[in-house]
Amino acid sequence: PAATPDYMYRAEQELRRQTAGIGIDVIRLPDGLLVRVPATMTFDPGSAAIKPQIDATLTELARTLKTFNQTYVDVLAHTDTSGTPQGNLALSQKRASAAAAFLGSHGVAKARIASRGLGEGSPLYVVESSETEKAANRRIEIRLVPYRG
Repeated sequence: PAATPDYMYRAEQELRRQTAGIGIDVIRLPDGLLVRVPATMTFDPGSAAIKPQIDATLTELARTLKTFNQTYVDVLAHTDTSGTPQGNLALSQKRASAAAAFLGSHGVAKARIASRGLGEGSPLYVVESSETEKAANRRIEIRLVPYRG
């Protein structure tokens, strides 16, 4: 437990290095880290198939998650308000599962990974007044929370 802040700092620095300049945010949380990946980078509209263009980046993220293996990995998927709430929830669940499966297939221990689709229920922008705001609401978030022993 005493080494946790340094451990998470090193994980944060590695994730920031990997994602510098490509549109992925690494955010420090009180209880861990959040890697925010815009859905426009990972999925086509209405699809839960991961785009091949993001494979290398997700593979690098998986490598870091394997290295910093004293964390839980929560994969959270979000949508905008296009479509029905039920349809958005189902789509976000499929996307979260696809991203979690990708990480698991690239060496992250499946026992560490949980996935959850949140649909349109946790927007960054409550009122989507522009396409930019709507696009920002469509995202995958990978939350790292250190083990507490």
